[in-house]
Amino acid sequence: MYAGVLLAGAGLALRGGSWVHLGALLALVLVLVGKIGFEESRLRQLYPGYADYQRRVGALVPRHDRIAGIWTRQDG
Repeated sequence: MYAGVLLAGAGLALRGGSWVHLGALLALVLVLVGKIGFEESRLRQLYPGYADYQRRVGALVPRHDRIAGIWTRQDG
């Protein structure tokens, strides 16, 4: 979800083409990075297995080494 917001924001910033738009994109990135950090910290406190989940899954987009698992069977 956050990756989609950032992608849309980047598109709007490029379309707007001004320093104000780029500044707004930078502010959006900073807010979302802070929000992701806060949420993941809280989730680690609430759910003991969340740290393991974090190691397996990317925060914004799937890790490239995990995408292959969609098309191939990976045991373990």
